[in-house]
Amino acid sequence: MDLANWIMFSSIITLASISPGPNVIAVIVQALESGLRGAFYTILGNLIALFTITLAAALGVGALLDAAPSVFNVMKLAGGAYLAWKGFRMLKSSFNKMPTINLAKADSDKLEQEKQISKRSLIIKAMLISYSNPKSILFLSAVFPAFLNQSEPLPLQFGIMFMSIILIVSSIHAVYALLALRMKSRLVGAKSRRIMARLSGISFLGFGCGFIYQSQK
Repeated sequence: MDLANWIMFSSIITLASISPGPNVIAVIVQALESGLRGAFYTILGNLIALFTITLAAALGVGALLDAAPSVFNVMKLAGGAYLAWKGFRMLKSSFNKMPTINLAKADSDKLEQEKQISKRSLIIKAMLISYSNPKSILFLSAVFPAFLNQSEPLPLQFGIMFMSIILIVSSIHAVYALLALRMKSRLVGAKSRRIMARLSGISFLGFGCGFIYQSQK
């Protein structure tokens, strides 16, 4: 994987990870309720689940390419169409009413209760939240083919993608946890979330159209 492809891949993963979803909300809540300890084990659970989801997506894509190399452009076209559709949906949703996220909703009783939760419980809880979103496999299966070079070893390329995903997601989740701890009395405004959704939507739409164009060459 060359530098340009890696930058594009990392940009897409960053955009997908930075938008507040179930995993991000779980990290924020645990940071508020259990401090950095709760956030750490929640992030760890998210990463374990993400690794297995990414591995499943990679094995599926790799097996299909080995069995039928001719479907490479079809997969690239399908991936581009999916990203374009996702971008359109994000843009569309940004024009709807967005509720704010209250970062100060944890009370003292809940805080004391969460302190007693074991590390294993925090990890399993985070994993279940991640596994409850099967769209992750669909998203990664759509993204992988666009950045694969069939003339280079697939395991090496997937390894680079794995490491990039883990580093990007863990960094973004850690930033959310730290921000939550520093902003307990504030709200994540609907306006900022709307702007984030529009920027991400436009970017996904652009990437998707670009992949569709490349698949036609």
